[in-house]
This record gives sequence, C-alpha cells and structure tokens, in this order.
Amino acid sequence: MGQYWTIFDLDNRTSLGYLGKLGEGLFGQYGCSRLITLTLRLRPKNSSVAAGYLCGTRGLSKLPTELVYMILELVDHLPDALALVMTNKMFYNLGFTHIQKRLIKVRTPCFGNQLICLGDYADDDDLPDAITKRELEKIPIWQKDHPYFSRRGPCNYYTYGYAWAMVTQEWDEYDMDYVQNRGQWYRALEDILELETLCAEELVLCNLTKREYADGAEAVRRVKHEELASDVSYMLGAILRCRICWSWDDSIAMARNPYDIHKGVWAGDRFEVTTKDRFMASVEKTQKEWKDVTKEVVKEVRAYYVL
Repeated sequence: MGQYWTIFDLDNRTSLGYLGKLGEGLFGQYGCSRLITLTLRLRPKNSSVAAGYLCGTRGLSKLPTELVYMILELVDHLPDALALVMTNKMFYNLGFTHIQKRLIKVRTPCFGNQLICLGDYADDDDLPDAITKRELEKIPIWQKDHPYFSRRGPCNYYTYGYAWAMVTQEWDEYDMDYVQNRGQWYRALEDILELETLCAEELVLCNLTKREYADGAEAVRRVKHEELASDVSYMLGAILRCRICWSWDDSIAMARNPYDIHKGVWAGDRFEVTTKDRFMASVEKTQKEWKDVTKEVVKEVRAYYVL
C-alpha cells in the first residue's frame, strides 16, 4: 500500500498535518504555507490602553504580585484572561505582556519547536540525531496506554489519521472560540492585541539546531516553476517539508529519491521564521556563525517537485 506521512510538533505534542503518501501530499499549497505561519516569530504591536476601559475594583489591587502572576497562569481561557487583565490598572500593568505572549502562542504555536514528518514505517530504534526515544514518546500516540497505539508499533495510517483529525479540530475550535467570544471590552483592545504582520517577501527560515537558514526571497528567485515562485511562504514550507521527513523505509510514492528525502537532514530540529533584517541583527548581536543553505535546499525542492 505504501507509506503514509504526518508532521508532528514534538514540544506541543500535536500533529500538524496528515500528508498521505509523499508523492500526493508533500507540496500541498495550503499546508506548506500554513506550516510557515505556525513557525513565525511575531511581536505584538506597541500601543497603550485608555484608562476609561479599566474597572475600579480596588480590592484586587491589594493582591501580592506573585499571586497575580499565579492566577494568570491558571486561567486557561484566553478571553477570561483578557477580562481579568482589564479589571484594574495593577492587573493590566502586571499581566498584559503575559497575555500578549499567550496570544502569540495561540497564533504561532510552533516557533522554536522540534518538527518532524514521520512515515508510518518509522521505527523508534531508528531516529534522527536531533531526537531521542524519550522525546519521541512525547507524542501521545507513541504511549502504550494510548487507545490507538498499534500492536505492531505506534506508527500506522489509522493512528496518524485519527491524531491529525483530532488535533486539527482542537485548534479550529480554539481559534473560533477566540474569535467569536469578543465582547465590547475586547473590541476596545483589538489594536493592542493585534500582532504585527510580517512582509512575506522578507521571510527567512531558520534551523536553530544547526544554525542554517534559507532566504525566502532568494529561494523564489532561484526556481523556474511558476507555482513555487509565486509565494515565499509556500516555497519555504516546501523546503521545510522536504528536509524533516524521517523513516527507515524509502517508500515515498515518487519515481526517484535523489536526496534520500526519507532521511531528512533537518528531521527533529528546531525552527523559526523571521524577517531577514531581524535575522541579520540577531546574527550580528550574538556573533554566531550561520550557514546560508538557500541554494542547496532549492535544488532539493526542485528535484522532488518535478518528479
């Protein structure tokens, strides 16, 4: 039947997308762009709140700072946390940065995390250097008490399909809950909570583990395929997918496998997407060496894209 593939975020213990066979789902346009959106490193817009929107509950202002932070950590529902922050000026001053960070985590949950695209013939005795068996077991379906753990091993088509569907539904419900439960108090804060919008043409894909990067603008200049060259996010997503696949079996549903895509050189590494200016500023500040791999990763993507 062939091998089926699913992308996992090991830190969040979630599935990011079921690809089917690589020959069928590797370059799905929405999925590639979505993967880049999830790994963006965003910043909140700078703004300030009008004092008139703050309530006057003086009793809460007597709470110790440590207790305020503890309460904010325990409030799981983002709209509730926002309402709590708007209770009075003290809560706002102490908690708004906390809320902004949580909002970023909701919108872009995967930046800096370990990502891997596993084939359902993968074996926990054959892992990439970047991850250990213990890290692999962070995925719920890898745990033997999970109802969808296979008798022959944790990797199988039905397990992947189930995990993908459940996680996709969970994220969709979370996003809808966030959007629909906006009261008047929330609408007054939209400008403050709104995250910055990064220019797609300036994006850079960074492998934080190996300190390698691919320049999105340069990547699209190097491809002749109109579809790949039409969208920087799509191009970077295609690059990422081509390099994080892992399985001991080379069944990829493609005619050729010139770069051993099933043994991805980035499988299990940590990633983030940022702008070229911010990336270069960070390199200058840290004085760490980074390798520009744009040319070689584009070559790999083109090879599989035309198969």
